Amino acid sequence: MGSIRLLMIALVAAIVLLAPALSSTQPAMGQPDAVARITPVQGLVQHRADTDLAYEWETLTEDAFLYEGDWVQTDHAGLAEVVFFEGNFVEILPDSLLQVEEFAFEDEDSPVVVIDLSVGDILTEIDHRLDNDSRYEVHTPTAVVSVRGTRFFTTVTWQAETIINHETGTLAVSGVAPDGTISPPILISTTQQLPITSDGAIGEPGPFNPPDYP
Repeated sequence: MGSIRLLMIALVAAIVLLAPALSSTQPAMGQPDAVARITPVQGLVQHRADTDLAYEWETLTEDAFLYEGDWVQTDHAGLAEVVFFEGNFVEILPDSLLQVEEFAFEDEDSPVVVIDLSVGDILTEIDHRLDNDSRYEVHTPTAVVSVRGTRFFTTVTWQAETIINHETGTLAVSGVAPDGTISPPILISTTQQLPITSDGAIGEPGPFNPPDYP
């Protein structure tokens, strides 16, 4: 698995150099740099820019670039893979809606990545250890998940409940109350599941139970 991810990252880096050849994702003059590359795997995978005031979704049938603020959604059979240009990997599972909320660098070696998952499931893989200036977070309506090199699933139900299935690494989770108050983070162990209710209350850890997907 590690060698495959490294190969994907190397391919992404090479393709970035050929960006003008990608007609469907060629950046307009003055547009910020792309932050990730998305590959539609199956089903319906759609994308739109946050600046698109018409809220028109583009159906992806081939690889495309993602920019800070972009949205991605999948249908009941949709799967997509996202490789960020600093090396981290996200798999978007069916019936999901997310936004690349933030992508920046505190310095040359310290990435800041924030993903906002509105509903659905994602699998996140952080293959390298982040330094103290780095920040990688997954935000949901009721939780903030902070990462220090790990692999975990994040689920958001239509009832705005969040479920974290933590497979490996170090993970800190905070609940988010309806008024926006964020609770102190708690650390969860590997191969554990942690539920967060729709009002941001953190439940008791249970056995690791990742979602089923094609």
